Amino acid sequence: MQAESAEEPLSALLRAAFREECGNHLQALHGRLRCGAECAADLPWDSLHQELDSLANAARAVNEADAEALCRSVATCVRRARDLPALRSATVDLVERAVVALRAHCQSPSTPPADYRPLIEEAERLRQRDV
Repeated sequence: MQAESAEEPLSALLRAAFREECGNHLQALHGRLRCGAECAADLPWDSLHQELDSLANAARAVNEADAEALCRSVATCVRRARDLPALRSATVDLVERAVVALRAHCQSPSTPPADYRPLIEEAERLRQRDV
């Protein structure tokens, strides 16, 4: 019984740290996407990928499987768009919508996670797109 009560404060601390880290990563992503699809050629694609990968790892640490899956899916699209300019505009749009979807959940502990499946499915279609 004591193990359970010890885990609760630890879990609360991890979730609080996740919310802070999530906010930092989302702010960094938003800053990098300021100019949107118009300047997709000039975006720091590797940095975008690293931010999404770090956010996925943070989500995994607090058992946020859906958020982790979304971040990993979008990160894969970002990595592909880095090398395939034809995918960049659609990828920027996807990243922007993923940031919006994650922001509400990460910034408010009482907000339930959104249904990320449509974005994950869109990321899968984008990854499979022939260019």
